[in-house]
Amino acid sequence: MIDNINENKHDDLTDRQSSLPNSSNPLASASNITVTVPESVGVKLVDASTLGDYEIWSLLTSILSSAVVGFFVAFM
Repeated sequence: MIDNINENKHDDLTDRQSSLPNSSNPLASASNITVTVPESVGVKLVDASTLGDYEIWSLLTSILSSAVVGFFVAFM
């Protein structure tokens, strides 16, 4: 019974025919859109050894900021 209710839920919307004539899109003639895609995309890579330095610094700053916030909260 519940499945039958869910199936017929939107039948009134799909079966109804519009009495208005079809209209054209007014924006289609007013806008001119051009999309260009390059043949190739160049990507510059970085040296992987320098990324290790950033990883160490982010780890140290994360530990230091957690410790500072922890002590700040403890002394409040």
